[in-house]
Amino acid sequence: MRLVKTLLGDNHQIFIEGLKTVLQHDPNFHHHVVGCTPSGQELLELWQEHEPDLLIMDLNLIDKNGLDVISRIRKGNKDMPCILVMTAHREPKIIRAILEKGANGFLPKHKGEEELYEAIHTIFEGKIYKAEAVSNGMAKLIAEQGPSGSHISEGFIQKHHLTKREAQILQLISQAMSNKEIGRKLFISDQTVSVHRKNIMRKLGVRSTAGLMKMTYEHSF
Repeated sequence: MRLVKTLLGDNHQIFIEGLKTVLQHDPNFHHHVVGCTPSGQELLELWQEHEPDLLIMDLNLIDKNGLDVISRIRKGNKDMPCILVMTAHREPKIIRAILEKGANGFLPKHKGEEELYEAIHTIFEGKIYKAEAVSNGMAKLIAEQGPSGSHISEGFIQKHHLTKREAQILQLISQAMSNKEIGRKLFISDQTVSVHRKNIMRKLGVRSTAGLMKMTYEHSF
């Protein structure tokens, strides 16, 4: 079982103690908790001192905004640690900000231990973790307000051998646009869009538009 140096940041001591207990039973990793703190400044200092593999943190810290802490960590290291945010905030705008700042995943605090283990396992596989209800909320936000500059990762495009046109159409599908709307935007027929959509679904191994959108959100920034 892989040993993971884990750092915890939350302003509720009782939550920290419960989280440490739950992490002891993680079926995938052995967690060595290198530090716990309610302070954003101390969290940054502990991160520099211990260079943890995993940081689990809330946005509400006693002296700093959690988003600022994530930004400062990512300026110092683009890849490590893996950052999982656990907070009571569930607004799609906040969740989007969490991921744009560089967190690897988001898990609402009301979720259970199995979801926590899944989230940790997912981010250590190099994927972005968003709870299903969160993904649905983000889908609604993007459909209503547009992608706000988000785009599909280049690694995802290359992995699935998507052409430039397919990636372009997939991005528009993620905005809940119909074949006709996509066709008008790209100056192609809706029949051509339909062919591209079928090819994209075949390459990604999904059978529905919902599946396409879910994969797009998981690999967009």
